[in-house]
Amino acid sequence: MLGQAYGIRAYYYFHLLRTYGGVPIRLEPEALNGNIDPVALRKARASEAEVLSAIKEDISKSMESFGVAGNPTEKSQWSLNATAMLKGDVFLWSAKVYGNNADLADAKNALQSVVGTALQTTFPSVFASNQKTIKRLFLH
Repeated sequence: MLGQAYGIRAYYYFHLLRTYGGVPIRLEPEALNGNIDPVALRKARASEAEVLSAIKEDISKSMESFGVAGNPTEKSQWSLNATAMLKGDVFLWSAKVYGNNADLADAKNALQSVVGTALQTTFPSVFASNQKTIKRLFLH
């Protein structure tokens, strides 16, 4: 569960970073004990470097949390492969936008770790109905 949570949080912060640049970072829950003070909930924008660092840290925590058995049985759940693909995307983007050429090797390793594991062999098989996990909801 932690692997999924860290991976999804990194995914959302990555999209926030690419869209808005520096955004407020909230990584810890805050217990309000029923007293909600909107002023206390405000946070200043973090720098782009701080947001990128938080994203990379969450990716690392996600990969560590999944461990060896990192792929859930349900295709709709976040997996170790999803985190590896996100890592490749984040590190490629970091190399292109910020000039962090050291990230290129990490991006290559992350993307190569997925090859041969869960990728479809042909493009049409991505849309094949027999490749989908469908859950039906019956209302009584």
